[in-house]
Amino acid sequence: MDFRQSQTFRNIEAAYQVELEANGKYSLFAKRAGQEELIEISLLFDTVSRNELFISERLRSIIHAGQPDTLQNLIEARDSVLMESNLYREFARTAIDEGYTEYASLFSGIANIMLSHHNSFENIIKDAERNELFCKPQEGLWLCLGCGNILSGLCAPDRCPICGYPQSYYELLQFI
Repeated sequence: MDFRQSQTFRNIEAAYQVELEANGKYSLFAKRAGQEELIEISLLFDTVSRNELFISERLRSIIHAGQPDTLQNLIEARDSVLMESNLYREFARTAIDEGYTEYASLFSGIANIMLSHHNSFENIIKDAERNELFCKPQEGLWLCLGCGNILSGLCAPDRCPICGYPQSYYELLQFI
């Protein structure tokens, strides 16, 4: 039997989703316990959340027969947030039909956030595919994510002249 067609593979996929959900939930629980100044409990939730993340990583590596690279992760993220945006738009329509306009607004707002994430992922995928993450065809302002230094040029510097961090700490400064 082909492993990817087996019930065991489907169970691994389901376990992956369970672990991802648990990771996020326990992270929220840790935040709340911290707000209530219940530090020991917050640390416990943080530990359990981190454990769930490690388990998720192992299950994902089985699903993908290894660890997908960042470009593959960007593509998956882009596609996921577009699906989420569409799902939230449908949730908003249902809320309107049921007379819950405040929740319709909430769902529509979340859909817009997901669409913005989609566009951000799409843009960075294009930059990566064109090998333009750290060099652009036109001059721009580059922001060091380490110290905040701003330099102009076609490319981000190999090393920040202020903090010494590598080029990978630079991003093109975008003005909204």
